[in-house]
Amino acid sequence: MAASYGMWLEDKGISDRATVLIDKDGTVLWSESVGPGGQRQPSELLAKAKELG
Repeated sequence: MAASYGMWLEDKGISDRATVLIDKDGTVLWSESVGPGGQRQPSELLAKAKELG
């Protein structure tokens, strides 16, 4: 799945830390990558989901 969305880091053998919001038809509405070890902000993710929803 990570490779499908361009989040697979082949040289490290891991996926990037990312959030992808996808609609019911499978269209990517928004994505954000924070890199390995990065931290996401739950309140910002919730706001984005509400904005797009």
